[in-house]
Amino acid sequence: MNKKKKQKEKRQPVIRVRHICAAIFFVAASVLVPLFLVWKQVYITEASMKSKIYADSLTALRQETERLRLECESLAHAGRIEKLASNYLDLHYPESDRIIIIKPRKHAVRKSLMSGWEFFALIRKSLTQDKG
Repeated sequence: MNKKKKQKEKRQPVIRVRHICAAIFFVAASVLVPLFLVWKQVYITEASMKSKIYADSLTALRQETERLRLECESLAHAGRIEKLASNYLDLHYPESDRIIIIKPRKHAVRKSLMSGWEFFALIRKSLTQDKG
C-alpha cells in the first residue's frame, strides 16, 4: 500500500504541472486571438485610409497634368508664337525675292556611317582645334 501512495504522490505534481501548462496555454490563447483580430482590423483600416489618400492624390495629379497639357498647347499655338516673334523680336516673314530654293544634286549620296578612322580623326580635330 505504501508503494501505491508513493506512486500517487509522484503522479500528482506531474498532473498539476500539466494543468498549469494547459491553463497558461488557454489564457495565452484567449488573450492573443482577440489581440490578433483587433490588429488585423486596425491594419485593414489603415490600409484603406492610405488607399483613399493615394486615390485622392492620383486624382489631383491627373487634374494637374491635364491643366498643364492644356497650358502647353495654348502656349505652343502657332499664332501666339508668330505674334510674339513679330511684336517683341521684330521678326517677319522673308520677302519673296529673299527666298532661295536649293535643289539637291542627283548623284550626291550621303554617307550614313563613318569609318572608325574618320570618326577618330573627327574627334582629334575637335579636341586639338586642328584645322587640317
